[in-house]
Amino acid sequence: MDGCVGVEFKLCGYIGGVITSLLPFHPIDRSSSSSCLLESLPREPATASNDSKTMSTNKPPSRFGHLPLSTTGPLDCALSGTAVLNDPFFNKGTAFTLEERRAFGLHGLLPDNVQSLETQARRARDQYASRPDDLAKNTFLTSMKEQNAVLYYKLLQDNIKDMFSVVYTPTEGDAIQNYSRLFRRPEGCFLNINHKERVRANLAQWGNPEDIDYIVVTDGEEILGIGDQGVGGILISVAKLVLATLCAGVHPNRCLPVVLDCGTDNRALLDDELYLGLRERRVRGERYDAFVAEFVAAARSLYPKAYIHFEDFGLSNARRLLDTYRPRMACFNDDVQGTGCVTLAAIMAGLHVSGQTLADVRMVVFGAGSAGVGIADQVRDAIAAEGGISHEKAAEQIWYCLLLRSPYKCYPPYSVIAATDKMASRLIDKPGLVTTKTDPSPAQRLYAKDASAWSNSDTSLLGIVKSVHPNVLIGTSTVPGAFTRDIVTAMAAHAPRPIIFPLSNPTRLHEAKPADLLAWTHGKALVATGSPFPPVSGPWADGDGDANGARDGSKGNKEVTVEIAECNNSVVFPGIGLGCILARAARLSDKMLVAAVRAVADLSPARSDPTAPLLPDVRAVRDVSVRVACGVIRAAQEEGHATTQGIPAGGDADGLEEWVREQMWEPRYRPLRRVGMEGATRAARGELRKAGTLLDSLLASAETALAHAHSARDISLGHDADREVQRLLDPLCHPLPRVHATVVEDLLDLVRNATLKGVTTLIGGTGRQRRRGVEPPDPFGRYALADGGELDLVHGVENEYGEADVLVAFVLLLDCRRLLLLLGRRGARKERLIAIDANGLDGQEQV
Repeated sequence: MDGCVGVEFKLCGYIGGVITSLLPFHPIDRSSSSSCLLESLPREPATASNDSKTMSTNKPPSRFGHLPLSTTGPLDCALSGTAVLNDPFFNKGTAFTLEERRAFGLHGLLPDNVQSLETQARRARDQYASRPDDLAKNTFLTSMKEQNAVLYYKLLQDNIKDMFSVVYTPTEGDAIQNYSRLFRRPEGCFLNINHKERVRANLAQWGNPEDIDYIVVTDGEEILGIGDQGVGGILISVAKLVLATLCAGVHPNRCLPVVLDCGTDNRALLDDELYLGLRERRVRGERYDAFVAEFVAAARSLYPKAYIHFEDFGLSNARRLLDTYRPRMACFNDDVQGTGCVTLAAIMAGLHVSGQTLADVRMVVFGAGSAGVGIADQVRDAIAAEGGISHEKAAEQIWYCLLLRSPYKCYPPYSVIAATDKMASRLIDKPGLVTTKTDPSPAQRLYAKDASAWSNSDTSLLGIVKSVHPNVLIGTSTVPGAFTRDIVTAMAAHAPRPIIFPLSNPTRLHEAKPADLLAWTHGKALVATGSPFPPVSGPWADGDGDANGARDGSKGNKEVTVEIAECNNSVVFPGIGLGCILARAARLSDKMLVAAVRAVADLSPARSDPTAPLLPDVRAVRDVSVRVACGVIRAAQEEGHATTQGIPAGGDADGLEEWVREQMWEPRYRPLRRVGMEGATRAARGELRKAGTLLDSLLASAETALAHAHSARDISLGHDADREVQRLLDPLCHPLPRVHATVVEDLLDLVRNATLKGVTTLIGGTGRQRRRGVEPPDPFGRYALADGGELDLVHGVENEYGEADVLVAFVLLLDCRRLLLLLGRRGARKERLIAIDANGLDGQEQV
C-alpha cells in the first residue's frame, strides 16, 4: 500500500497480535540502509532517460497540460522497492530507466537490461500466441493486467483487431460462465443483497469523492446472451471498463467495477459447490429495488462526479431502473441505450447507402430482451426528431415480434438451446407479433399493435415480413437460425437493399450467418452482426461494377468481397462515457445520445464504399471516441448539463478535440518522480482503484458500526478482555456494541500496560463543540468525530445516534510507521486519540 518498507513490527501483549494482523507486510528494501531514510532525502528531479530503449517520455507540450486528468508530465510516486513493482499502474518491469531504478530502490530487483515498451509488447505477443485457446489467452491477458497496466493496454491497442474478441465477446462470455471454476483473485466491488447495511462502507473503501470517474454495475441477470450468471457478472463490469480505457482512454485507475449479488436463477450455478456467489434464488420486488436504491444513493454520495453505467440487467429491470434514475444523474444502460445507439448509427449508414431516410424506415425487431426494446426506442426517437412527429406516431413504423415465452419467473429461458428437449417443448409458444392481447411489458407497450387488426393474420415472423414489407430487420432473440431463407427472400422482394442485423451474442446464437444473408439476397443485403465475422466474397457485382448486386435486382457476375460490420457497442459507449466524464455532465440526455449516434454514422466507411462495413473499424475506435465525446460535450453544453469550467468555446472544434485528447489515458510509460509518503496523494501512494486500505475501509465501516449501536447490548471486558479487544479492533469494523462508560478506560489501560517494545501511547483531545451543518475540526486533514455522537465524513454524510453510549474504534493508517486509534463516547466533551508509534520513538501521554 505504501512505499516506506523495511519496518518490522514486533508487538506483543493483549493487542499486539491484532495490530500486527492489521498491517500489510513489506519486505525490507535492500537497496538502501533504510527506505524510511530514503524518503527523508531531498527529492531527486525525475528526468526521462536518454536511453533510446526506454519509453519513459512525455507527450509534446499541450496548452491543456494543467488539467487534472492531463497525461502530460511525470507521475508522482511515493512507493519504492517491490511495492513499485507490485503496483500495476507504476510498474514498468524491465523498462524502468537507470535513474528510476536508483531513485526507487530497484537495483537488484530487475535484470540489468533496460528494454523498451515495444520490446516488452513483442515478448508479450509471443507469450499470448503460445496459449492453446482463446479462454487461456483471456486468462493470460487478465494476469498481465494485474501486473502491468501500460503493457496490457499497449498489447491490446497494437493488436486490437485480433484480441478484441478475446477480451470481450465471445470469449469473455466463456470466462464469465467459468468464473467460479477459474477464480484466482477478486477484482472489483462485490455487494450482497443480504447485507444492504454494508453497501456504503464497501463502496467507500475505493477512494475519495474525486477518485472515481466511471462505475460499471451489473446484477448478472442477462449476460451477453448467455443469461443469468450471478456473481460471475463482475467480469462483464470489468470487461466494459477495459473497453472504456482501450477505446476512449478513460483512466483505468479511476474506474470501479461492481456486481450486485442478488442470487441467481441459474440452476447449474445453484447446484455447483464451487459457485462463489449467493446460493439463493434471485431476489426480486421491493427488496431488490431497495438494494439498488441503496447502491445508487451510496455511489452518488461517495463519488458525486462519477458516471454510472448499468450493464446486463434483466428485461424486467433494465428499462425500469434506467427510467427511474436517468432524470437524477448521468447514468447509462448499455443494453438499452448503447445497443440502440450503435444499431441506429449502422441503420443510418445503411439508409445512406440505399438512398433512404429515417422517414422510410419500416423495421421489425425480433427478440424479447432489453436490447431489442432499446434499439426500437432509439430508432423511434430518431424518426420522431427528424420528422417532427410524436413518439406514438413514430412507433407505428416499428413492429416488435417475440418467439420465446415462459410462465416461469424463476427460470426465464434465454434460448431454446439452453433448455432440455422436455423443457423446450413447454417454453416455445406460437411465434407472434406483440399486440394488445399478448400482455406486453411496459417497455414493449408502445409498440403493441391493435390485436383486432391482426386477428386473422399470420403473426409468425415470416407472416409479419410478408405483411409489413420491412426494409430493416433486427435480431436480438438469441435464437440461432431464426432468419431463414424464406424470411430473408421475402424481405428482399420488397426492399432493394435490405438492412439485416443478426445481433445476438455469442456467435453460436446469431439469427443468421452473413454469408447466407448475402447469398440469399445476391449480395444486396446490408449486414451488421453482434460478433465479428470474416469478409464474405461472391459474384455480386454487375457489369458496371455496381457492388452488392445490381440496383435493378439482377444478379451480378463479378466477384466482390463485402466486409461485415460488427455492431458492437464499443464504438459508441466508451465515447459517451468519456464525454460525460470530461463535461462532468449532470445527466445524459436524448440530445447527447443523438449527437453520439450522428458522430458514429458520419464516420461510416460504407458512405463512400458500398462494400465497406457500415460501422468504423475497431482499429480506428479511439478517433471515433474522440468525435463521439466532442459531440456529447457540445450537446451537454447546449442543454446546460455540462458543469466543467474552461471547455473550449463552441466555435473552436480543434481546441475541443485537443482538450479531449489531452485527458485521454494512453498506454505509454511516463517518468516517475519520487515523492515522500507524508502528504502524498492517494494516486502517488498507489491507492487508486484499490480497496481495503485501513484508512478508508475502517473509517467507512465506522459509520455502519455507529448505525447499529442503538440495538446493541451492553458488554464488559472482564476475563474476555483479549477477545473483546480483538473484536473492537477488528479491521472489518463489525457493528460495535453499546458499552459501559468504563470500557473506554479499560481499553486505554490495556494499551498503557501492555509490554509493547518500541510502542508508546499519546492521548489528546480536540476539545471543540460542533454545530449542525458546520464542517467539524479535522486535525488529520480528512475526518473528525464530532461531539454528540455525530460522525461527519468528508463525503458529507451526517448521522445521529440518539442517546446510546457509543464506542467507535478504528485504525487510521497515516503512514507505515504510525497507527491511530480514535475513541469517542456519546455525551463526552472530548475525543481521545491513541497514537501507537512503531518506530520505537519516545512519546508522551497528553490529555
